[in-house]
Amino acid sequence: MIRMMGVSACLLMLCTATAALDLASSRGPGQGATVSFRESCPTELLIVPTGALVDRQWGIEAGFDRRYELSEFDQFFVAGACRRGPISVAIGLAQMGDADLYREQVIRVLAAGHHGAFSGGLIVSGKQVDITGGYDQLRASAIGLGLSYRHRYVMVGTSLDNLNKPVLYKGAVPDNPVYAGYVEVIGHRTFSFTGRVSFEETKEVQLGLGQRIKLGSYSTFFWGLETRPVEYGAGVELRMGRHLFTYAASYHPTLGLSFTVTLATGGGGSQPTEERFD
Repeated sequence: MIRMMGVSACLLMLCTATAALDLASSRGPGQGATVSFRESCPTELLIVPTGALVDRQWGIEAGFDRRYELSEFDQFFVAGACRRGPISVAIGLAQMGDADLYREQVIRVLAAGHHGAFSGGLIVSGKQVDITGGYDQLRASAIGLGLSYRHRYVMVGTSLDNLNKPVLYKGAVPDNPVYAGYVEVIGHRTFSFTGRVSFEETKEVQLGLGQRIKLGSYSTFFWGLETRPVEYGAGVELRMGRHLFTYAASYHPTLGLSFTVTLATGGGGSQPTEERFD
């Protein structure tokens, strides 16, 4: 009975609020919801076009995400990215929930152009929600922009999401635009610091801080923390040839554990090994 009450409460929150049109990030829970510009994965490219891919490079990842031990809303996702000349594209698909109770499906697409150290792109997202009990399908779409600049030691970017203020159903309160800034500072070949600041109307500023530490040629450890809510996280990446395994987890003192498990592969391009998928 308690479990059903918890599920009902979660459903109420999901059905009465417009939903963010986002996919899980393979490193997000353990890295303070920041991104790595130097070694971007496809799910990070769908947040902000970092310019990490070089000509003819590609990457694919698939993963599983659980939020706060609520198995009813587990998310499965797959994302891919590639670049040809000055143009790169990325696409991600995700599904959360149970078809017999509540299910939502998300698609997110990025098309970006690159010129020297600058990158800029258009991000389009769509979401469909299915609720049992005779409800119609609910749909929403969002438009966003992303920009970034890469320097040898400092890389910065920004994302402007929900610019069209999407609504999930008629009469719902629109999602506010979300403005976020990201940074990565390279401290040495073996580590870097990442940061994030996010602004949204009617909400407090959200901050994130992370660090990536290479433990060797085949492994990387990362940690992070974020505010609103305050969560502490950590994770590890293990490289096997051109394949990459990632585990990232975060802990909320009240809501409990969240984690993401991802498998990735890729190839192409001509970057140094530490900045490539292969």
